[in-house]
Amino acid sequence: MGNESIEEKFPLVDIIIVCCHEPSDILLDTVRSALALNYPKNKYRIWILDDGKDEFMEQYITKICVIYQRLPLVKYIRRFKEENKPHYYKAGNINNGLNEIKRHVGQLGDFILIQDVDMLIHSKFLLRTLPHFEENDRVAYIQIGQNLYNLNSSDILCQGLIGQNKLLLHCDSKNGSSTCIGSGMLIKSSVLDEINGIPPYSTTEDFNFSFSVHKLGYKSIYLDEALQFGLTPDSLIGTIEQYKRWESGNLQVVYRRFRELFSFNKQTNRMTFFQRFLYFTLGIRMIYSVIQLNFLVLILIGLWIRLPYLLLENTSIIKITLLITWIQCISNRLILYVMYYDVANGYNLSNCHSINITDENNTKTPKMNSCLCVLQLVERMIQKSVWTAPFYFCNLVSMFINIPQKFIPTRSYPSVHEERKHFLNLFLNLGTKGFLFHIIYILIALAGIVYRLTRIRSNNLIQSLWYISLVSINIYSLTPPIWFIIFPPAIRKRKDLLLYTEQDENQEPTVKLVTNTSLYPTSKRTLLLLIFPGLLIVLAAVSIILLYISTEFIQTFIINTNGTSM
Repeated sequence: MGNESIEEKFPLVDIIIVCCHEPSDILLDTVRSALALNYPKNKYRIWILDDGKDEFMEQYITKICVIYQRLPLVKYIRRFKEENKPHYYKAGNINNGLNEIKRHVGQLGDFILIQDVDMLIHSKFLLRTLPHFEENDRVAYIQIGQNLYNLNSSDILCQGLIGQNKLLLHCDSKNGSSTCIGSGMLIKSSVLDEINGIPPYSTTEDFNFSFSVHKLGYKSIYLDEALQFGLTPDSLIGTIEQYKRWESGNLQVVYRRFRELFSFNKQTNRMTFFQRFLYFTLGIRMIYSVIQLNFLVLILIGLWIRLPYLLLENTSIIKITLLITWIQCISNRLILYVMYYDVANGYNLSNCHSINITDENNTKTPKMNSCLCVLQLVERMIQKSVWTAPFYFCNLVSMFINIPQKFIPTRSYPSVHEERKHFLNLFLNLGTKGFLFHIIYILIALAGIVYRLTRIRSNNLIQSLWYISLVSINIYSLTPPIWFIIFPPAIRKRKDLLLYTEQDENQEPTVKLVTNTSLYPTSKRTLLLLIFPGLLIVLAAVSIILLYISTEFIQTFIINTNGTSM
């Protein structure tokens, strides 16, 4: 009786697993991980929401229900879509599922856990998260950080989410302002009822949902604990489409809710200034691609036509402007290094007490140099903003001229091996979406560097080195998708990364920890990545010194009456 009375005090949780055309074995492992939760079995239910018209998926779920003829309840819900009617992507699937749950059992549980089909749940997930709701009744949801267990050690496409997870941790410290990230969202069902389900009309329903919650003055909690483990796309096109969907979805939210965002009527919007700033900057991030491409093109033009670094005539103004520019060049990166130092300092993925591992000696993360890690992290973030810019720009243009965009789930894209088999299709597909910019820019830039090197004069040496170094950085920053195509990484089998243990006919997938790859251990390619910013900082420092000790140095930046540099 004592144990029964204690169990009755546990809140009822509905676990929603959202799927759409994913392989059945991935879904099966996620369901098994949910069945293995360390939580009273009669206090949670599992609902599989299928949005992909998969005829075989229901058979798999039926098989699961036969095998596990005990609590918790496992149910399959398939959404049938009407033609010529908006379906609202994942948000529509979740809302349909919530309505079906109410129809099946009368009402929702006390809490709703929304989980992606490829995100395994740790056995202590609910025990580690639910107590936080007791601390503040204004907490609407708890977001758990994502950990990727199939991340390749090179991570050339910068898929590691360490920077994103730490950003959410920072937002959490600002009066509970962390946004949702799609999976691992534990939500009060009363809040879902209040906002009438997940807001539709965006491919990033998580961002849209957290916007609605913070608008009502609710708080959120972000826990940077290893409680869910997922997969990242292993193909180039899948990665690019995922990035584009995230950024375009956020832009849709800000565009549609712009007036709400900047409404200062406390009755309709209770967001703090930080929250408004956060949603605005995250929402318009795709527009940054225009500025990024403008910088790339201007530097390339300057390399070819020998324009001075700044087109000004007044010597005093030139001196002050150059000084500010070069100081900014040095301080910009130094500030980023300092900001992200705490991300790398002491970080050790295997140092999470809640992870079940079988052999600690074989899974410990080797000690890494924190300074080197943070240098790599920052430089890869900057590099990613450059090589994704052409893809974002093409997507931005298509959005504004209303070119129809077909929604394709990430897992529906071919694997890296399938991409290699259909290389021409991959090239043509990417070329129309921005990849041609990478190739054309690199070819013109390499020719420009050769052209400039053959015409360097002593009086414009530093100026020429500036353009050559800046263009070299741009070339290197645009290479990741090209490098990925030519030298695709070795992809390990998913099941080789999991440890299966038999227990009452229940295979409980547990992540087998391997060497920490998300902070990029030192490699030859990593050291090459650090050469360019180092060269830029040295050039800036030398230029500042020459500005004050050489009377002739400033002359290369002065325009004569004919409009050419002296």
